[in-house]
Amino acid sequence: MIRRRLRSLLLALGLGGAVAIALPVHAGPFEDALPLAVDPLLRSSAREVLERAFDNLYGCDLAERVELVTTKRGEVVRRHEVTLARKRIDGLTHTLLDYRMGNELYGLRSLRIERRRGSHDRFLFLPELGRVRRFGSAQRADQVLGTNLHFVDLEARHIDDFAIVGRSVETLGGERVHRLVVEPLLDLHYRYAEVWIEPAHYAIREVRYHREKGGPPSRSIRAPSEEMVPFPDRVLPSHWIIEDHETGVRTDVYFRRIRVGPALADSLFSLRTLVATPRLPIFRD
Repeated sequence: MIRRRLRSLLLALGLGGAVAIALPVHAGPFEDALPLAVDPLLRSSAREVLERAFDNLYGCDLAERVELVTTKRGEVVRRHEVTLARKRIDGLTHTLLDYRMGNELYGLRSLRIERRRGSHDRFLFLPELGRVRRFGSAQRADQVLGTNLHFVDLEARHIDDFAIVGRSVETLGGERVHRLVVEPLLDLHYRYAEVWIEPAHYAIREVRYHREKGGPPSRSIRAPSEEMVPFPDRVLPSHWIIEDHETGVRTDVYFRRIRVGPALADSLFSLRTLVATPRLPIFRD
């Protein structure tokens, strides 16, 4: 019966003399002969998913105000305000951070300049010394004073800095998401991380850092879905919740006045800016 129906269909399409049909001797319903359906979230490779997630978060020039509020046992212990500027110059990402609040970090600035080969250049302007110091690659994992935010958290990431060692489809906040397991190829403060990526815009919703294989996360960064901000070509977080699960310290990172694709001069990303400019000419107030 199945053979006759298929042949009749092919004859109707004018293909009866050109195609040979072979079915198993003990074939059941026609649906049983079809391949199993592939989960739509698994049709893209793990590398493509991570590339698109990094492009969504880091693949644009950007200026924004960043407020850090650190609490321990429910009590606020630190507040920081940072102006962040990021620009791609000749295909390489330059990132400038300017700390502006009445505390021990006031006036501190950092500049990261990507290099095509070798280590990237990182510089810190220390206001108490009035001079610039080179910032070693190993210090990228250092925490911003009094918080559990690491300097590297605000830097652009690249897929070639990680090895993807696992993937799955999971549920996060009632939504099906990609879960990738990655290992850093540089010696940082964790052994591997789980990266949770929503499929609609490839926004990174959560990262869980692990010090030991199979152990609980030591630290996590979560971006609440209801606080994501849509732009024409991407979706960006307006709030990170960073939790240190070993010390109980929590830092809320608020991204305010987000400007995608601002007009930033190349000269802004220079050692001269670190020292000579009293206030970055990004926001007027």
